[in-house]
Amino acid sequence: MTENVDEGEVLAEEFVDVTGKQSVDEVYNALYPYYSLALLKALRVLGVLEESVGEAKR
Repeated sequence: MTENVDEGEVLAEEFVDVTGKQSVDEVYNALYPYYSLALLKALRVLGVLEESVGEAKR
């Protein structure tokens, strides 16, 4: 199944600097918030989600 998923088009990417993280737990904790952000970006690309949904208020 992974091969089929990997063959698909990349809809969204998030690049996170994990330099200095010493354990799997530290890397996971650094990456975890970005899973939902990448999902929101992909849904916007697909036109399933409005641009303003999921954005932090400034």
